Amino acid sequence: MELRFRVMAKSDAHIVLTTSPLVLNPLYEIVIGASGNNYTDLRRTMTGRSVSAVKTPSLLSDSEFRGFWVVARQGEIEVGREGETLPYFHWKDADPLPVHYYSLSSWTSTVAKWIQNCDFGGKTSWLTPSDNSSTEDNGSLGPQSEESYYNAEEKLKANLLATYNKDVRPATDHRTPVSVFLGLSLVHFDLSWRDERLKWNSSAYENVTLLHFPSHTIWQPDLKLFNGLGIDLKLSNIYGDTELIPENALYTHNLYVTNLQWELKEFNASIHKFNDCPENDGSCSNYLYPEAHFSFIVRRKSPLYIATVTVPALMLTVLTLVTFALPPNSLEKVLIGSVNLLVLSIFLIYLSSLLPPMGDHMPLVVSYLSKTLVMVVLSLVLAVVTITMTRTPRMYGPPYWIKNILTGVTGKILGLQQIITLVNRVNGDRTSRQQQSTDDYTLHVDAGDHDVNLVNTSTDQRIQAPVFRGAVEAMNPAELEWLLLAYGLDRLAFIIYFFTFMIMMAMCF
Repeated sequence: MELRFRVMAKSDAHIVLTTSPLVLNPLYEIVIGASGNNYTDLRRTMTGRSVSAVKTPSLLSDSEFRGFWVVARQGEIEVGREGETLPYFHWKDADPLPVHYYSLSSWTSTVAKWIQNCDFGGKTSWLTPSDNSSTEDNGSLGPQSEESYYNAEEKLKANLLATYNKDVRPATDHRTPVSVFLGLSLVHFDLSWRDERLKWNSSAYENVTLLHFPSHTIWQPDLKLFNGLGIDLKLSNIYGDTELIPENALYTHNLYVTNLQWELKEFNASIHKFNDCPENDGSCSNYLYPEAHFSFIVRRKSPLYIATVTVPALMLTVLTLVTFALPPNSLEKVLIGSVNLLVLSIFLIYLSSLLPPMGDHMPLVVSYLSKTLVMVVLSLVLAVVTITMTRTPRMYGPPYWIKNILTGVTGKILGLQQIITLVNRVNGDRTSRQQQSTDDYTLHVDAGDHDVNLVNTSTDQRIQAPVFRGAVEAMNPAELEWLLLAYGLDRLAFIIYFFTFMIMMAMCF
């Protein structure tokens, strides 16, 4: 038996040779394009094991018919390609079967189209239009007049590609440039151009106006994506203008998406031209290659992100500023700063477990928290300095020029008027008391409670002072000046921290 046929399939073209009309074992089953279009094998039973196989990668095509021949004679099975006299597959059966019937089929998930008893001898294309059809009207191809197993779309595709050279630019004149229009979106990019060779008279082909082609069969621009993964570019349609839309490549991954909203903040597109000469030394041509650059910035809108990250970060900022509102000699400044430092460290460790360890850019929230951590450490250092400054007994005050600054315009800007007034009042009271006669004062001591009260006998009024004033009265003039300096440092640090945090929040949130 000698069988000639053409087949168009992605893979798994099955030819079954049997001894009877019923497909019963034993038999010969030839599979062209087995194992994903990588092998041609022969089986002795239906769906049985292969008895012989040869590697034939990409032998079949899902976009064009390819011809083969099969010869079965006295147990010898030979399979060859159209136009070749020698088989690429040969196997001899030790117990030959008398073959009288054959059937053509494909795998359940594969669509295959067959043409049987094809004449491979003639050089004329078996889809060439007849002499009665015109090929000059409007430069289009005419229809076939002879009977064929092809439908109108298949005829048109075969005729268009019969003399088509995909390595030649689609222009009728070699001096005419081909304009390619490039568009970009977040999921794919679009290319469009006009192919002068892919046009036809639709009325001659049953009003076919749309064709689908694989990218390897026609000309396409030499476009390369610098930072993209390799994907197969598929043509969406061809009619008048050619449009190329790459298919989305799928990769194994775990993803959970819940209505993410993105805001386009900035988008820029530009064309740059360069030649193939590293140095302009005249050793190469002056041809310029165009290069398209797209850059965009998107921002995610996420209420959950604001509630779990942004708000805690802002609260830690407020807590840092609160430490400067406490008195300079208060130990609570160190306590609040230490708690703030601990919370920030835990927060950063938590974020590091969620974010990828590698990357060229640091997330804005991590940058904000890390800078806040540094500022909290500096505030702790300042708190230790002010506490030491106000709690250490001193006999000498700060330099004179510092006192002038704090009691002048700078002190008013820093809001130290009340503190300056209180310090001056206490110093004035102390001076006036020292000038009064000691006869005007009597010291009353209650032996039971051991309370000591200073009473003005001339006016008989007790000096009632707040707790802070009592602490100030216990200081000497030098210590009061150091207290004023500590207040000035706290107020100045508060102003610096406040505006620094405002700038950081404007940049990071």
